[in-house]
Amino acid sequence: MYYDFVSRVCSACLAGTFKEFKDSRINTPCQSCGAGTYKNTTGVGTCTPCAVGTYSDTAGLATCTPCLAGTYSTGVAQCTACSPGQYQPDGGASNCFDCAAGKFSGIMATTCGDCKAGTFSESNSSSCTDCNAGTYSLDGAVDCTNCSADTPYSRDKAGACSASCPAGTYISGEGMCSNCSVGTYNTEVASSICTDCGIGRISVSGASTCTDCIAGTFKLVPGAGICMPCAKGTFKSFPGAGICTTCDAGTCSSTPGEAYACTNCRTGTYSVLGDNVCTECAVGTSSNVEGASTCTNCTEGTYKAVVGVGDCSACAPATCSSIVGSS
Repeated sequence: MYYDFVSRVCSACLAGTFKEFKDSRINTPCQSCGAGTYKNTTGVGTCTPCAVGTYSDTAGLATCTPCLAGTYSTGVAQCTACSPGQYQPDGGASNCFDCAAGKFSGIMATTCGDCKAGTFSESNSSSCTDCNAGTYSLDGAVDCTNCSADTPYSRDKAGACSASCPAGTYISGEGMCSNCSVGTYNTEVASSICTDCGIGRISVSGASTCTDCIAGTFKLVPGAGICMPCAKGTFKSFPGAGICTTCDAGTCSSTPGEAYACTNCRTGTYSVLGDNVCTECAVGTSSNVEGASTCTNCTEGTYKAVVGVGDCSACAPATCSSIVGSS
């Protein structure tokens, strides 16, 4: 209780607040319960620590809030996220559980996921580990299994073994298949080599075929895994092998890799060979056609006072322009 000098009556402390002094002559105000505690009654009483699995992160609360699934608490001001490799499916928990072997989880998980075929995990794992070549695993595996004598070959991260190395791989050792590297391929089984994709073609790791570079891109270096975009001011209108060509005068390309063709300069602009932008005609010059490689000076007796689009105009009576290209 505390004494209110305005109303001249004693008032009960509200829920979420308390008063330590019982002496009515000491007019101390009610104090808020601290974070991590609560008081759900009015009047006399003390603040109680939040129960495990709940929290209160603000002073002066009448109740504590249950922790969300994927988190836990020991009765403090805030809940703690389950660590990677752990999970908690329920709210209001006081602890998290370890993921079983063959499963994994990230932070604040409510469940654990199965490792995919070709991988495995021990308990309390945040990720799955790839099986090595010559071994395999099924979904949810706790370990990798050696390939048998009948099917002795597998690549890294394999979900099954085979009698020979499949297309997209090569024999790299006893019972071991390795993926063809980026920029190479192999269409045959039981092969000992992979073949370079060549100019204008690319592949991903483990590929059994190559893909043409799309129009607007090129590849000149053997074994490279990506096609490079044509630079500004150049273009390549076809897929596959080939180099980028400089834009003709009167055209331009301003976006790398999207240059399937160069664009004609609009009326009132021009460009020279290899330009990536078209330039507006200066004052005293004009261009009345698309794809211009130059702007034409205004003739004697005419003028143009603005840049860009516009014709040369005849000088007004009683004025003259004897200079070619007058503005």
